[in-house]
Amino acid sequence: MGYSVKPKILFIVDTLAFGGAQKVLFEQMKYIKKQGYEVALFSIKKNMYHNWFEEFLIYGAINEQQSIATNIFVVLEKLKEVVPHFDVIIGFIDLFTNYLAVMSGKMHNKTTLVSSRVVLSDHLQKIDYPSVNHEMITYFYNQADGVIALSKNVKKDLIEKYAIDTKKIFQVYNPVNFKRVEQLSQKDCKHETFFNRRVILSIGRMTEQKNHLFVLELFSHIADEYEDVNLCILGDGPLRESLLKKINKLSLENRVLLPGNVENIYPYLEKSELFLFPSLYEGLGNSILEALSVGVPIVASNLEVIKELIENKKNGLLCELAQPETFIQAIKKILEDKSYAQILSNNGKISVQRFQISKIGEEFLRVINKVYNG
Repeated sequence: MGYSVKPKILFIVDTLAFGGAQKVLFEQMKYIKKQGYEVALFSIKKNMYHNWFEEFLIYGAINEQQSIATNIFVVLEKLKEVVPHFDVIIGFIDLFTNYLAVMSGKMHNKTTLVSSRVVLSDHLQKIDYPSVNHEMITYFYNQADGVIALSKNVKKDLIEKYAIDTKKIFQVYNPVNFKRVEQLSQKDCKHETFFNRRVILSIGRMTEQKNHLFVLELFSHIADEYEDVNLCILGDGPLRESLLKKINKLSLENRVLLPGNVENIYPYLEKSELFLFPSLYEGLGNSILEALSVGVPIVASNLEVIKELIENKKNGLLCELAQPETFIQAIKKILEDKSYAQILSNNGKISVQRFQISKIGEEFLRVINKVYNG
């Protein structure tokens, strides 16, 4: 799709540390640049844990150890220098990053969008100052010219709980770059010996949301029965020490691997028997898209948002968080029935085709241009 005037686009994120949002942002920026747009990135914290973004112009304000909240004026001052050089400002991470994107964009009369990546009413229950953030979301997201909702459930929540104008909300899913998935899947796994056995894989930042302590509990219930099966949890975060203590308490030190943040997760997915995703809440679940694209059978929480990706018993198994036995039964079904696991795998690869980057990237660009051109 061609446009007579291509706006200069600046994305704003809080950090470039490993995370699903950063991987999605990289794919979107690559696609936008390929279409001939000038696109740059403002990372509030000037850190670089990987080389994904090296081809882009990157701005920053504070270092990794500094707090965004206590350095808000330093950040706004830096944004004041950068924002005037762009036409469209896009906040890509919920809450503070989006607040700052709207503030800085509106100060310079720029077209401003925010990306809402979680069901915010669920997220606010898990963080400090929920009532204050509720008011700030309602104000700042309504001040934006457009709001990009990651899923139908995120959109519904924005309308019902925060009174966001329906006309300014655009629902765009995360993309999958199948060519990159295929290339990365063929790389070597750094823990080949561990994966000589069958492996259950879980991925996500080690926070309460991702429910990794529950993952360990589930694994402990099947570990004795399935002595040839290991568990690997990719990611890092504030609950890492709690997980290590739990592993020791359950005497699973030789059966559970915590490699930390891994830049290329696809060899791990490729070698896994099952992908376990018992998240408490999500905006969509980017790891599910990654697992579907590789063809790993999935056992996940029966959340409304996950139902947008998984049709129960067709391309994955959905289980009730309040009923751990449903997870255990689902895990056993996949471990024991190879033909059924293969059906889930094949259906998963088919179902994920609708998220290819050429389609989702164009949808994202269409929203940017529609909002920019009024």
